[in-house]
This record gives sequence, C-alpha cells and structure tokens, in this order.
Amino acid sequence: MNKRILFALTSSLMATALAGTWQLLQRPVPAKTGTLHLRGVGSRVEILTDERGIPHVYAANEADLFWAQGFAMARERLFQMDFYRRFSAGRLSEVAGEATVEIDRWQRMFGLRRSAEKAWPHTGESAREALLSFSAGVNAAIKEMRAHGALPVEFRVLGYTPERWTPVDSLAILRIMALALSVGWEADLLREGLVTLLGEEAAEKSFALPHPAFPPINSPGLSEASRLASGAGAGSNSWIVDASRTETGFPLLANDPHLALRLPTIWFVQHLECPTLKVAGCAMAGVPGIILGHNEHGAWGATSGYADVQDLYIEERVESADGSLAFRWGDMVLPATILEERISVKGLAQPVAQRVVLT
Repeated sequence: MNKRILFALTSSLMATALAGTWQLLQRPVPAKTGTLHLRGVGSRVEILTDERGIPHVYAANEADLFWAQGFAMARERLFQMDFYRRFSAGRLSEVAGEATVEIDRWQRMFGLRRSAEKAWPHTGESAREALLSFSAGVNAAIKEMRAHGALPVEFRVLGYTPERWTPVDSLAILRIMALALSVGWEADLLREGLVTLLGEEAAEKSFALPHPAFPPINSPGLSEASRLASGAGAGSNSWIVDASRTETGFPLLANDPHLALRLPTIWFVQHLECPTLKVAGCAMAGVPGIILGHNEHGAWGATSGYADVQDLYIEERVESADGSLAFRWGDMVLPATILEERISVKGLAQPVAQRVVLT
C-alpha cells in the first residue's frame, strides 16, 4: 500500500478515535446546582458542594441524611461502588470478560457475598435503617442519572447499566476491607512452607522473638544500615498528642491508615448533619456513615493491628456412609456442603463452572 495512503488512513482512524473519545467524555454529568424533586426522601435535604468538591449534606432526620449520603456518593462514585460490589461477589467477568475469571473464582471461594447475605437478617435496627436509607438514595441517583444520560462513562465503555443497590452490597464491600487487612492466613502458609522446607526447629528460629537473655544491640551504625532493609515502609498508625502538650488544650489525633494506592481512593470525604448527628470525615465508597472522622465531641481513626484472626486447617477428605463428600476432623466425620457456582463471562456463550466446598 502507498505510504501516503497508509499514513492518511492511519491519521483518519486516529482522528475518528479521538473524536469518539472526546464525544464520550463530553456526555452530561450530574448537575451540582438546582433543585430536584425525587421520591423516597421524607423531607427537604440540602447537598452543598464546596470548592474542594466535598459534599456537605443537611437533612431533617437520620433516615433522610443517609438517603442523601447515598445519593451524593453515587453521583460521584457509582462506577467505583459497582466495581467493588462485583469484586466482592465474584462477578467482574460479567462485564470485563475472561481477564477476571481467576479473580472471580477466588472471590466465590472466599464467599464475601455469602457472608454478607447471612449477616443481613441479623443486622441491628439502627444499622438496618441506615443501610436501607443509603441504598434508596443510591438507587434514586442511578434513576436520575439514567434519565438524563449522565451515568459514569465507564458503564458505556463496558456496555452495561448498574443494577439496583441493596444493603447486602454495602455489607459485602465492608468485607473487602476486612479481608484486605487480615493477613494471618498468608503468614500461616509461609510458616508451613518453612517447616516443610527447613524443619520445625529452623523454621522457629526464622520467627524468633527477643529473649531477656539476649537484649537487642543498639548501635548507630546498625540503625543507619537498617534503612537498606526497610522495605516499602508500609505500616498503618495512629498518634495522639495529650491535651497538656497542645496549644489549644485539647488532645490531637493523627490517623494514618496505610492502604494500597487507588484511583479513585477508597475514601469519600463528606460532611453529614441533622439534628441528632453532626459528623465529617471519610466514608468508604459504597458504605453509609463515616469511618474516619470527627463530630462536635471528638475524633476517631482506624489502624490495623494485624492480629491473628484467621486459621488454616489441614483436612482429610473422606466419603461418608451415603457416598457424599465429607471431611475427617479428629475422630469425627463431618459433611461438606458443595456449591456449584456459575461465573458468567462476557464474550463466552457458556458460564464457567466453579465448585466451592464448604466444611
């Protein structure tokens, strides 16, 4: 093909792609000014967005406040929220294709969604009301954005529309954080691997703790050298300065939870206010309330203590008297529950089968 023709064709295709991308990105976005008349909220609510993009939400009661929180959050972070709930349920492949099948397999095995579904009937009354109101607000935002063609551009790129939000979605997203900050099972696997490779005595020395008979050696040279082996410097932390040491006479809290870098971040900064609740800080995308923040009485933060909250068991698979799958635990033979999961995959005619064994 003539080089000039090839160049012209390539340039034309690039221009078309850029024009299409520009048109896609110029689609309507949710309005930040004006009055909306929507069903589901009991009284007038106000959402004021400051110059930093932070929503300040005012309502007459807590039900309307959490409704408005969900509404405001969904208008800013709906695709992120939908991504998190799909991740927690092992449903990414429905919209992302084969690239995420292994992630979905892993999540079906962990069962964050199953855990959330079991927890919902036992959720306390105040939490239930907050979750229901929040979900209603999210759904109002979805309906309003769809009506005006203002859904986030990612939905159009992937070719789907978001489903209705439910309280279980929020509970499942909370479990993502719990799993991410619980690394006991990984440490258990590492220790087991070391025992297998080195033997129990040598492996124990690999995790030796300081002993009174052998006090640690303090040396400026060693302190300097330790910087070379400090790794990524990860470590969540919280610090409190006593009131006697501050200019204001009040204690100060510095909270620094270390989480993986994401864009957008997992946190969503909001200010929520009604007659019975005044709070500002960081909410988690997809979850009502404020996880890190302050009210008129005090401030709070969160940091992971990395406590050992998980155990791994080596189980012996056996066949029970009726021929069904079971496991031996000590002198007992316990039945197993088999879940035949089906992972729908975009681009595939048939779902991918995934067997999950619960013991």
